[in-house]
Amino acid sequence: MPKYFSPLGKQPDLISGFVRFRVPAGQASVGPPLGPVLGARGIKAMDFCKIFNEKTKMYTPGIPMRIDMKIYKDRSYRYEIKSPDLSWFFKRCTGSSKFHIGKDIECNGVITMRHIYEIAKLKENEPHYMQYSLQAICKNMLSRARAYKLKVIP
Repeated sequence: MPKYFSPLGKQPDLISGFVRFRVPAGQASVGPPLGPVLGARGIKAMDFCKIFNEKTKMYTPGIPMRIDMKIYKDRSYRYEIKSPDLSWFFKRCTGSSKFHIGKDIECNGVITMRHIYEIAKLKENEPHYMQYSLQAICKNMLSRARAYKLKVIP
């Protein structure tokens, strides 16, 4: 029996690559940029797009879903669909299209504690956040909101 196994059941030396990208929910297509990225690694983009669109049909179309994909040497793959970045949620809550970060910027917008709570509820289902309590996730969201120069009101 080999000495090391990955959590997904395959040996680490069988992994040929790791790719991260964003695809709008329900709108994956074989065109650029997704098709060339997958095609260069020997993955059929059409099959991936069909599966991805089926798995994300419950989300509002167009939400940018993050994907972490492990590609194995036998051209098989495993991927994990994650919710959008925190900055995307903050931009939606504040109505901004871009955040300006610098010493001269006082406030990029206003966000409520209810927004923080709802975002934390969505994020707590991600594997990265499963080990934390909802209160700890909310505290993390608050510090990230302050880093984006957002004013948090009760």
